[in-house]
Amino acid sequence: MKVQIEMKGVKEALEILDPKVHTKALVSTLNRVGSMAATQAKRKIRETYNIRQKDIKVMMQRASDTFPTAYLKIPHQASPLILFGGKHSRKMPGARVEVIRGNRKVITSSFITNVKAVTKGGDESSHAGIFRRVAKTRLHIKQLYGPSPGGMMREQWPEMQVYISSIFLPILEHNITFWVVRLAKGA
Repeated sequence: MKVQIEMKGVKEALEILDPKVHTKALVSTLNRVGSMAATQAKRKIRETYNIRQKDIKVMMQRASDTFPTAYLKIPHQASPLILFGGKHSRKMPGARVEVIRGNRKVITSSFITNVKAVTKGGDESSHAGIFRRVAKTRLHIKQLYGPSPGGMMREQWPEMQVYISSIFLPILEHNITFWVVRLAKGA
């Protein structure tokens, strides 16, 4: 998924300006639009899916003077089901999960627990999760996962392209005027 924006007439306008001005303006614009797009992507995911915003991993690679390209990294690694509001009740067998908002389901023969692990260095760590037994013996358990952030974002991608295209040009115009004034003052 790649968004490319082609602006007509901007190249000619940027060639008139000092290269330092339009480079700073472009980098500043890319970083701001990338940050806004990352926040908007998280909001769009939360409209459909029941997951906290801090649990959605959307990283932004910032632009710089030497590398004027900004992009979002949305991982395609599945998210643990416990992040989707996993609950357990003694009355109902299994854990309850609401992956899609308003659609709570019971996963039979599953349970929620903290699993402890010891690393090679001797450090202990633990994490909560929704698990299911794989075999009849006690310790053969498997953690259950839901959709990945990339899979959740796939549905909202056309709306995101329109959003990015609509905010890019006004921010670029603002940043160009800002950097022209700032560098004219000698800062």
